[in-house]
Amino acid sequence: MAYDTNKDKVLAFWEMETNNDFFTISIFSYNGGQPKLQLGRYFSKNGEIKFSKLGRMSIDETKFLNEKLPEILQKMSDNV
Repeated sequence: MAYDTNKDKVLAFWEMETNNDFFTISIFSYNGGQPKLQLGRYFSKNGEIKFSKLGRMSIDETKFLNEKLPEILQKMSDNV
């Protein structure tokens, strides 16, 4: 079965901006399935937003994730 974007639902989204970079935390549910956490990094180049490999996280990104973790866990638990 092929991936269908119409079946992918964003349950929650948080974003932290630093300079031209964006660290994102998302909770997705595909086709009503189990909620899953996604971490991402994006950057702005010439006014255009581009995806970047997450790789290693800075201490600020780690603190942001840690701060949001109770809310993330609650939202994931609410949607199981």
